[in-house]
Amino acid sequence: MLPEYNFKTVFPTVQPHTSYLLISQDALLNNLRTLRRRISAPIMAVIKNNGYGLGLSAYTALLYDQGIRDFGLIDCQEALALSARYPKATFYLLAPISNPDSLCAAIRCGNIVLHIGSEQEIQQLRIAQRHTGKKARVQLKLDTGFGRYGFLPNQLQSVLQAAQLFILDGIYTHFSEPYADASFTKKQFSLFMQLLSRLQSHGIHPRLRHCCASGAALKYPQMHLDMVRLGAAIPGMVPDASSYELQPCCRYCAKLISRKRLPEGWHVGYGRHTVLHHATQVGILQAGAMAGCFIHRQESKLNPLRYFYRGACSVFHSKKLLVEIAGRQVPILGAIGMNHLAIDLDHCSANIGDFALFAVNPAFCPPSLPRLFCSKLPQEDLSCNY
Repeated sequence: MLPEYNFKTVFPTVQPHTSYLLISQDALLNNLRTLRRRISAPIMAVIKNNGYGLGLSAYTALLYDQGIRDFGLIDCQEALALSARYPKATFYLLAPISNPDSLCAAIRCGNIVLHIGSEQEIQQLRIAQRHTGKKARVQLKLDTGFGRYGFLPNQLQSVLQAAQLFILDGIYTHFSEPYADASFTKKQFSLFMQLLSRLQSHGIHPRLRHCCASGAALKYPQMHLDMVRLGAAIPGMVPDASSYELQPCCRYCAKLISRKRLPEGWHVGYGRHTVLHHATQVGILQAGAMAGCFIHRQESKLNPLRYFYRGACSVFHSKKLLVEIAGRQVPILGAIGMNHLAIDLDHCSANIGDFALFAVNPAFCPPSLPRLFCSKLPQEDLSCNY
């Protein structure tokens, strides 16, 4: 067990850095326990995009130690590296691989399951099979309305061909709007089940059928089938996470690198949107949009009412973005820059070199940002900053 989170014992180990990502192991383990309690189907942990920003190597090790043996990725080189480290795990690629050498290497591994969703991919994989002299393990993707990867409903003949040419591990699909559009999600699920039934009538019985990523896994237990793909849910990065008893697992930590007093009437930040109404102590943190700070989920065009509602709320009941520093919550001033942001230190005794903390979506944090695992996070309510 990692030691209790403590500024004085943790921060000296990362002093050379002006910012880093603090990750709570306790929160991750709590979320995994909660999800296992809610979901009866086996879990595929999706670890794409640097393990959802938590650091691919450390995050995979933590999940493996907790008994996870099925992992989803989109990068073949990452799958190859992890498959050698964890030979008893299975790594499912969730996107096409076009590089012939990578295809051959994945086939030779034996514990990598390749994605097939088009006739072109079938032909590429047939060539790779001939080069290796070994049959490829595959899962077939059906496009039920997402419009990205996968065979269309009128291409079942190609699906039948692929099922005979390769070792068929599974068949899956992907929902486009599970959080907001129940009707279309159910329509996609119904189509998926119809297509599976037609394939079964031709003698195709995949070991795994799966369609639920995090959102659908939480909202539609009747759709769990043989496996669910959990990516954002394990770090607690889904909408209304607290209603599912999921905890945020990260805090961004940025060092205070400047502090000065600005006069009344002075502007702060790009665009001159913020004007100081009185002389103010202003601090600068070396953290900004390039590091994933305060990047919000893109509004869905399918939900214009929600978009306008939030816009109205922002006008009549503006909620300030806050950071925690020196034991106090202080507001951000002005627009967030690429690499810097300003904070109001008028009633805060923070000194240059102190660290500020705020909530962040780790998936937007660059791989170069140092990751530090600890036991617990500070308890301040900074959830509004997501």
